[in-house]
Amino acid sequence: MEVIERPDLTGPAYQQNHHQVERQEIIEKAISAWTSRHTSEQVTNAMTASGVPAGRVVTVKDIVEGEQVQARGAIKDVWVDGNGSGRAGWNLKMTGAFPVLEGCETQPKWAGPELGHHTDKVMQAELGLSDGEVEKLWTSGIVG
Repeated sequence: MEVIERPDLTGPAYQQNHHQVERQEIIEKAISAWTSRHTSEQVTNAMTASGVPAGRVVTVKDIVEGEQVQARGAIKDVWVDGNGSGRAGWNLKMTGAFPVLEGCETQPKWAGPELGHHTDKVMQAELGLSDGEVEKLWTSGIVG
């Protein structure tokens, strides 16, 4: 708490975990107030310098674009067919197979169908709707 300039949040009243839980809101507000005035790099450096293990929470984008992930070829593009309503297909980023073994394919074979791909078939088979009834649901915007 010295690092965040709040030495008042130390001592016997904060010594045990149950003390800290009782004062969680106060502690979190103090930490948030301090971190909001600093970059993630400044926070990480200050914590590391004081012996507190810390690291930035990364986003999915950070992970996917990360140097190690790229070097290992861990993320693969997988084609997803359109749902038949005129929408073309698209590429989906997925993890490849791990561990990477010599002679084994790491490319995922299928991403699954796009949302709505089986809607017509389900409405016909499970609800007993005719082709015309299904088409009316689509054109009226009830299904889409």
